[in-house]
Order: sequence, then structure tokens, then C-alpha cells
Amino acid sequence: MEVGSAFSGALGTARKSSSSGASAATVSLARLSTLALQGAAEQDMIDAAVRAVAATLGVAMATYMELSPEEDLFRLRGAFGWPEGLIGVATVPASGPGSYADFVLSHASPEVVDDLRTAVRLASSQLLADMGVVSGLVAVVYGAGVEVLGVIGAQSTVERSFDEDDAWALQTIANMLSTGVLRRWSETRLGVLVQNSSDLIVVIDAEGEVIYCNPAVRSLFGVEPGSIIGRWMGELIHPEDLTRAEEAFARDLAAPGAHPAARYRFAAGLGGWRVLEVVATNYLHDPSVRGVLLNARDVTEQNKATAECTL
Repeated sequence: MEVGSAFSGALGTARKSSSSGASAATVSLARLSTLALQGAAEQDMIDAAVRAVAATLGVAMATYMELSPEEDLFRLRGAFGWPEGLIGVATVPASGPGSYADFVLSHASPEVVDDLRTAVRLASSQLLADMGVVSGLVAVVYGAGVEVLGVIGAQSTVERSFDEDDAWALQTIANMLSTGVLRRWSETRLGVLVQNSSDLIVVIDAEGEVIYCNPAVRSLFGVEPGSIIGRWMGELIHPEDLTRAEEAFARDLAAPGAHPAARYRFAAGLGGWRVLEVVATNYLHDPSVRGVLLNARDVTEQNKATAECTL
């Protein structure tokens, strides 16, 4: 952590005042924002974040140190201006007197180190010393709630002071990275669940056209997911159930969130039909979905048994 604190938080070279410098900062922030909203690959977001720190704060070095799952150390996950060979390799302890953890994680706001050589709150770091780091600014990157993902900051090889604007800029970048990483994790977990679900999961747009279908369609209907994409959902529903399904879909579009389950017959090939119980959830306004999610389970046998009992 000691390295992390200073490592993640030292700012140094004078901030660029030229129009080209301002442009570089704007572009770097825009790129990070776009990647975060897209839930891009985690390493791409980390790399964009450290570049944004360097460009926005006008420093020669910037780093992101990730807290290990065991919370016993910080590992360098991304860096700007540091030797490439250190990325993924360099670590600092996450506990101990004067450690990075004690220094950084105990502060809710970005922390400034004006001169690492004389800082009494932070134990010396050989890694930082080897890189010639003198001053720094560091912020915590939080996950869900108070969970700590890591620390991000900037380093300078010359003594430098940082003001409130610097701190706000760094915290903004930390928040962007946090948003992107959490979105990526959420979508990855959802993707694993969806891909391995035995239930049929379909996403349709506002016109009722299929834009996503999980692999469960193979076992249920003997077709590949790609053969369903682009088709109007109504083509797959029994004609006698279609009007009821269209009325339900209109209600789904009218309000976000989940709607009551309903059963419909779906074409199963060779003139056969399977009965699916469908729960629709309107995610049209969610940028990560932009559609109505249909979670359907096969109740054909159950429906048949119920019908026989009523005879």
C-alpha cells in the first residue's frame, strides 16, 4: 500500500496550459467515459484511466493499484510513464504501520503527498524511490458500497502542490473507472448466468423483433440462436395465442419492470407446439439491455398433465 499511496497518488510535472494540452485532456476523459458506459474490457478502462490522469493533471506518471482478493497487497494493474515490465508484477503491502492502506484507505477524499522524502505519515517505499517520485495525489476507487477496488493517482519527480480542482479531477476519474468496472462485472456475471441457463432467455426490441437469444433455444426447439435473431416474435407464437400475446406486450411496453407470467404456445417444428411460461421485464431504458427481456420455461408436460386432470 505504501507504494500505492504515493505510487497511486503522486502528481508532478507542471500542468499543460496550451490548447493542445487541454484538448488531450478532453479527449482522454471522453474516451474513458465512453469505455465506462460501454462496460468495455477492464484492462482497456484501466489503461484509459491512467492516461486520463496524466493528461488531465499534466503529470508524467500515473498508476492504478488493484487491491488483491485477499486484501493483503496492492498490485500494479495499469501505469503511464512507468516501465511496462512492472505492470502486473509490482506489488506493495496492504497493511502495517505507515502502510499504503493506513495512509490512503483511511481517507474518504483524495490525499496529497507534497514530498514523499519527508512525509511522516507514510513509510518509505523503495519502488517509489527507485522511480524518483517526490510528490503525489491519490484517490480510492470504490466498488459496491464501501468495497475498495484499488487506488488511482499521479506521480511527479519534482515537488508539486495540488489544489482542490486537482483533487476533484482525480476523484472524477476514479468514479468513472469504478462505474465502468462494476458495469463490466455485472454484465459478465449476467452473461454467464444467461448463457448457462436452462430457461429460454430472449430480448426483443420495441417492435417485437428478437435482438438476443440464449443457447437454451437449441434444446427446446432444435434451432441455433442465430436463426431467431431478427425475427418478429409473433411468428413463433400459436395463432390462437397471438392476440393475447400482443396485448400483453403492449402492457409490457407501457411500464418498466417485471410483468405477470403468462403461457403461450410456441412452434416447435414438424407442426408441434411447446407451451412456455413467459415473464417479461421491460429494460428498454437500460443502456445495457435496451429491450424487453423474456424469461421463459418449458411447462408443456405440466400443462398437459393439468389438462388431463380436468377431463
